[in-house]
Amino acid sequence: MKIYPSFSKIEERQSLVDGDIPIAYVSVENREINMNVEKITQITDQGDITEPVYPYTPVQDTNEYLFDEAGTVADNTTFIEKVNGVNVIKAGIVKEFTPERFKASVTVKKNMDFDITKAVNLRIGVIESSMSSIAKNLVSITGDGGRRGMIPANMRINNEDTSIDSFYDFNESELDLLIIESHDGVHYAETNEVIDFEHFLHQHINVLIATNEMQDIFEKVSAQEIFDDEGFALDMQEPFNYVIQEPFCYKEEFITLDKITGYWYMNELLAKLRGTSNDIYQPRYLFVDNQPVGAIENVGNAFLLFSEKGIFEAALANRQFISEMLLYIYYRGYKNIQTETNWIADETISMLYSPKNYYMDNQSVINIVKLLTKVDPYITAFTIHGVETDNSNVKYLSRTLEGNLRFAKLSPTDPTRQKGTTSIYTRNGSIVHYKEKLYRRETSYNYRVQEMASTYEVTVDAIKSSKYSLDTMAQVANVPKQNGTYLICAKPMIKELFILRQADFSDDYIPLLRLDVVEKNTRKLFDAFVPGGGLPVQYDDDYNYLDIASIEGRPYRISSGVVIKLPRQLEEYDKEIRSEIEKHQSSGEIIKIKYE
Repeated sequence: MKIYPSFSKIEERQSLVDGDIPIAYVSVENREINMNVEKITQITDQGDITEPVYPYTPVQDTNEYLFDEAGTVADNTTFIEKVNGVNVIKAGIVKEFTPERFKASVTVKKNMDFDITKAVNLRIGVIESSMSSIAKNLVSITGDGGRRGMIPANMRINNEDTSIDSFYDFNESELDLLIIESHDGVHYAETNEVIDFEHFLHQHINVLIATNEMQDIFEKVSAQEIFDDEGFALDMQEPFNYVIQEPFCYKEEFITLDKITGYWYMNELLAKLRGTSNDIYQPRYLFVDNQPVGAIENVGNAFLLFSEKGIFEAALANRQFISEMLLYIYYRGYKNIQTETNWIADETISMLYSPKNYYMDNQSVINIVKLLTKVDPYITAFTIHGVETDNSNVKYLSRTLEGNLRFAKLSPTDPTRQKGTTSIYTRNGSIVHYKEKLYRRETSYNYRVQEMASTYEVTVDAIKSSKYSLDTMAQVANVPKQNGTYLICAKPMIKELFILRQADFSDDYIPLLRLDVVEKNTRKLFDAFVPGGGLPVQYDDDYNYLDIASIEGRPYRISSGVVIKLPRQLEEYDKEIRSEIEKHQSSGEIIKIKYE
């Protein structure tokens, strides 16, 4: 068989002429339409949400949709009122009243350990004569003293103010310790005014009386009673060594005190205090054996201390003991906290914190740990010494494991709640009994698209939304199969949905879905080198398109003959071979099989 190469040109023609061999044809009648859908407004991404709305809940928009238990939109004109300039919900209120109010005063007794990583903040005041230098000497060790190694690094005195005035200019309500100079332990220095130290103690202010004279209570040790190793009398101005009973920071075996001339008779000091007061006083021994500083605890209030002025005159030499004394006041002293105004009811009610978080109780939450944290975040170990209220009908009961303080009313004062009503403490500070329940609702929605002959049917689920004021039913929108961008929108307080072209959209609408319809005519190439001329089934028969055989893309002549030579041993399979060859035989083609 000979194959004749074709030297014909491949040309594009609108129609065939005689002698043309069709290879392929192009159809420009193919029309494609596609639609892309994008959800624009997501009503909720957390599934359907239903939140109860309680009386006195603020309403930002008076047109906001609220739903009843059946899911029907409630008429907000009947339950939205303006209270103190704010629109609030007042639906279904049967009874409203103000609960019992009270404030609490909580006193705690600290029992803390020294921790260099936790700050010790103390506010110290000084009342002294014009000739004394207690404040000046204290500044020399406390002003930036932690950094300079004069006092423990975690101790902060008067907010590290390095001025002497920081000890003179004070507010009693802020004081932790008040140092008062006295010439006799009874009167202020250089005056005849009696020191009313219980006035300060009852405010939980620790008081230190700095004096060198207190008849029958302070014992001066004469120089003749102290001798050195050779038998010579020592000057009483020489420093003495003492052992601290409970050291916090300095763990030495003993501590040195300079300018100390004696010690205090603790029993006589205690007796004198108990004889002039109804308060409870207990001795506190800061030292082992003799007490160069007398410490008395006014139980439930504060410490009262007595010392010689010499301790502060030699503040630099005595800085370790001064630090230990201040640490004792901080770690073992009292702290009093005043609460805000609280409420308490006869029965358990639902108190609303926020739309998503409420709890059942009959009183305010008063957490002692949180109260102390506001005052001093490092007060962690303590016991509650006493809790008092300013309301005689309210008493303290106990403290829970979580640190909440529980109170009780001695006699009921609230109106009886009717059957079928719910009680709640409102944001307005009142308790209401109410029946009707309203809800804010937000529902998620889905959509489905079905292609029709000339439109796309887009089904959108029903929507309930308080945020957008929507209450729509499931609806079908017909989007035309025409080029363009369309929006399926809702409108506040209207049940129907709208189909808009993007150009017609305005802020009056809430866009739900964006639909991009793309229509285009495409060219399609049909191969004529297949059986039947390559025409698709929807086209009429056209015998101008004849089957053309080919080898490696080169066309045969329309009429041809082919001789196939095969080995003789295959002749017995002639029938099967011819059957396979005929499957590939073109019209006008003669095939001869020879077995040799």
